[in-house]
This record gives sequence, structure tokens and C-alpha cells, in this order.
Amino acid sequence: MHEHEKVQITHALVDIFNMGDRDEMSWKHLGHGMASLLAFGNWRGVDYENPGGPYLYHVLEAWWNNIAEWVDTIGVQETLDWLPELARTRSEFLYLNNYVTDTWLPYHDAIVAKGLKIRKG
Repeated sequence: MHEHEKVQITHALVDIFNMGDRDEMSWKHLGHGMASLLAFGNWRGVDYENPGGPYLYHVLEAWWNNIAEWVDTIGVQETLDWLPELARTRSEFLYLNNYVTDTWLPYHDAIVAKGLKIRKG
């Protein structure tokens, strides 16, 4: 279900990853962005308050806005259920589920407070 949206999210995340430095920092940007989107409804979580880096911010924002629309179509719970699987599909997605499951980050508690279930990898 929602395969089209999941493919679009996958492609958008790869594009966002490729806009950055393509190493640990890009992994972190994806993890924080997705976790913040699911927890708070926007991609500018802890990591993006002062993003720095050489990428074009308006392009980055457009990609995240597209991802937000696809997540709205899929639903937050289905997206959370899909994250562990998605994280295993590509090395670029290494932190996608970790930032949702890690309790020391602000995302976990906000997601749980909404009554949503988080799946471990």
C-alpha cells in the first residue's frame, strides 16, 4: 500500500543525501529531518536549526515539503512502521530509524505522546 509515495520518499531522501557531504553528516541530516517531520510536523529538527553547509536551502526545503506531503498521504503510523525496512535498503539511510527510536533525542517522546508506536530495527 502507498508504494508510489514510498518510492517518491526514497528518491527524495537520496537527493537530499546527495546535496550534502555524502558522509556521516548527510546520514545525520536525513535522520534528524525525518524524525522531526514525524514528531513535530516539520523537518527542521535539532539538526536543521543552523544547517550550514553548501547546499541550496530552498531546494532542500522543497524536497522536505514533498516528503511531508507523501507522509501525510501514507500516514505517520504507516511511515513509522516502514522506517526500519527503509533504513535497511540503502547505506544513505543508516540513521533513519535510529533517530526515532533513540530516547535521548526529543523525537521519541513526542511521537509516543501522540499515541504512535515506534518499531525497532
